Order: sequence, then C-alpha cells, then structure tokens
Amino acid sequence: MTKDGGKTWSEVTDINLGGMHLAIDFIDDKVGWIAYNKKCAKTNDGGSTWTELDLPEDIKSIAAICLRTQEDGYLLTNNGLFYTTADGGSTWSSRDLDFESYGVIDEKGNPGLYKKSTSMADICFTDEDKGVVIFSSIVPGEGTKAFCLTTNDGGENWTSEKLEPKEGFIVNRVYISSDGLYLTLGSNDGQLLVMKREN
Repeated sequence: MTKDGGKTWSEVTDINLGGMHLAIDFIDDKVGWIAYNKKCAKTNDGGSTWTELDLPEDIKSIAAICLRTQEDGYLLTNNGLFYTTADGGSTWSSRDLDFESYGVIDEKGNPGLYKKSTSMADICFTDEDKGVVIFSSIVPGEGTKAFCLTTNDGGENWTSEKLEPKEGFIVNRVYISSDGLYLTLGSNDGQLLVMKREN
C-alpha cells in the first residue's frame, strides 16, 4: 500500500484466495475488494484483515470487480454474467450481458473471456445509474477485439460499441479511469492507447 503516490510502499496482510489475485478495487484508504477466480474478499481496515464474500454459487470465474461505495459493488464473470450488490456483498442480483452476441470466445471455444488472462475486463460506476464495462477477447476470424458497454439505469439496459484502435494494435489489457471517461488499452508489444469517451 502507498500513501504518497507510489514513492514508498508498505506491506498489507495477504489473503489466500487460491491463486494470483486478478482484480483489486479500493474506494478509500480503508475499504476495498480483492478477487481471484470465483472468490472475492473485502477489507474495512486498509488490508490488515480480510473477509471472504459469500458469492452466488453460479460464479465460476471473475473477470472484473468494482466497488462504488462500502455497500454498492459490481462483479463481472468471464462468461458475461453481471452481478450487483447493495449490501456489501450479502446478497446479489445478476444480469446476462450476452457475450455470445459479441462473438468473443474463451480458450475452450465457449462464449466469454480468456480465464487465464488478467485485465481483460474492467468496470466503473460513477453513481447508482451510470456505469461502463469494457472487455476484450478473441473473435474467431477477426482476432482480438474490445467492446465498451454503457448503462444509464444501473445495469438494466446497456448500449454497446466496438472499440477500434489503430491498425495492428492487438488489445491484451483494458482499464477504465475512476470517472469512467478514459479507456486505456494495452497491446501485446507494450503500447498503451488512451481513448476518451464522449458523454
């Protein structure tokens, strides 16, 4: 953990979720989530202690998480199920983002994202209504493609667009800024491309 913009770092208590942590999100210096595969844990004391969240049984592989407030959080699975909680992870509701309609496939050829890759999806909600989901995966015959989904009603309905980076840019990392306006795409050869969303 750093409190000076990355000049110095201090170690926090680790939690073993069964493998390398794939996603982390903090709303301040105390409250945050961390996730791996089908497990997610929360801290209310800056990482000194962690408590594993009770997730729905149908969550098999987590692609991205987002914590908007201490109680309001979001989770996306690699097969396109989008989960929301309004009570800190005690109960969840879900919606299918229909990854099959985008043509993306995982390493087994099923609709979804590569489960062994990190940072292939990201989520940002700036309030209870406005949110952005970005994801990237293989589309057979087209290569790696990235998509941006936006909602203005808390995830009930989504508008999507295919992101078109410069020719030859193979997306393998995606990130959203905390205000939801800037999308950063990373490539296999170390390039970064920042795109600004138009509201």
